[in-house]
Amino acid sequence: MVTNKLKRRSLLFCPAINEKFCKKAINCNADSIIFDLEDSVDNSAKTKAREILLKYFPRNNRSKELIIRINNINTPFYKEDLKLIKELKPDTICYPKTEFPGEIEFLESFIKSYEEKITEIIPLIETITGFFNAEKILKSSNRITATALGIEDLISELGIERGKLWENPIINQVLINLIMLSNLRKIQHIGPISRGYKTKKQLKELYEECKYLKKMNVKGKLAIHPNQLPIINKEFNITLKEIKKTKDKIKLFEKVKKSGSTVISTCYEMEDTPSLLKSNRFLEYSIKHGFI
Repeated sequence: MVTNKLKRRSLLFCPAINEKFCKKAINCNADSIIFDLEDSVDNSAKTKAREILLKYFPRNNRSKELIIRINNINTPFYKEDLKLIKELKPDTICYPKTEFPGEIEFLESFIKSYEEKITEIIPLIETITGFFNAEKILKSSNRITATALGIEDLISELGIERGKLWENPIINQVLINLIMLSNLRKIQHIGPISRGYKTKKQLKELYEECKYLKKMNVKGKLAIHPNQLPIINKEFNITLKEIKKTKDKIKLFEKVKKSGSTVISTCYEMEDTPSLLKSNRFLEYSIKHGFI
């Protein structure tokens, strides 16, 4: 069980079938580890993957969010996955290919049957059906604290190339809509995975995608390789300088309020109540996620 507040800037997938990775995962620089029983594990190896995860799951962890991605309830694998969930009691369950709110409601009911601590849920929106039901899905449980676009499954279904996030109008529209829904539900939206992790070009594209996502108030990103973590952690970090600047702005608002005003001037720009609300939300998020 995690005792620290979770920054959740970087969420690294770790294939549960890879014994070496499972042993070392807890020592990486990701804020959250997603032990994966789904797409990174062949159907013929699901049982072996569960056995490896049962052996190496870091039960005494106090520093990272531990997440397990199970298989969808429409597969023949989910029942054994849920038995493992009950045994290991991860901080969060990542649920793939979510298409209907009933799937999350079923998962919540299962969690209640064993729960000793609050278990959170991250539903992944990865299909066309899931996208059109996303609002209902995100409303289906108060345990949902984040969501993410499963971009690889979606582009496969659509029969299109991924490219850069902002280059494909369909992907861009889906992403923006999901970010807006996440903000509506006051949950974190997590940026999708980037495939490249090695070359300068690939890491540059990763950096550009982080910058693009940050413009839309996305505060974290899925990762598939440790090489991606330094860039993701840096770009989604909240610095002490940013926190001080926000606190100073709030103080300015408090000062002018004494004279009955809600307007301040910073760097020759006028700001009023919406800027104060934004600053308070930023500070609240920073406290909640351990940046302060």
